[in-house]
Amino acid sequence: MNTNYLINRIGGKDALQVLPEHMDTEFLSIVAQKLSRWRRGDLADTKERVELEEFAQRWGTVVLPSCYPALGEAMYNGSNCILAVLIVMGELDYLAQQEIVSRELSYRTYSSANMFDRERLAFIAPQFASTFFEYKGMAPFATELVRDAMSVSVERFLNECLAEQNSVKSAASA
Repeated sequence: MNTNYLINRIGGKDALQVLPEHMDTEFLSIVAQKLSRWRRGDLADTKERVELEEFAQRWGTVVLPSCYPALGEAMYNGSNCILAVLIVMGELDYLAQQEIVSRELSYRTYSSANMFDRERLAFIAPQFASTFFEYKGMAPFATELVRDAMSVSVERFLNECLAEQNSVKSAASA
């Protein structure tokens, strides 16, 4: 059995079951708090940071094949895996926060049908990339200009994944 508590909580579940809308309140709160702390840069040099990054990657490998297979494949590509995991972390953070708000308001504030929205991720992912630079001791690179460049990179990366996914769908239907 894996020693990572977060991974153990989603082990053996399918994509639908691991979405924040199906997480119990306690687990959802833990995930949201950890992602928030990661994003703020509070988890530098901690086991908790590593466990959260591993969890996000595992969560992505469960969810992405059903909704965004090309992005799921990018998680295994050495040149794109870090960006893919940061995008997954950004999306998971967004979904967890929205699910908490939805439960508090007793109505849905988001739709899981809009998961991995390119425009939203182009805005969210650069913050995760900036924090990642800080974790790697490259804080001078975590500037506004780099975040702007990352927005373009994220959008281009997602467009390429989407184009690849659409070409596979077109070939399958032909």
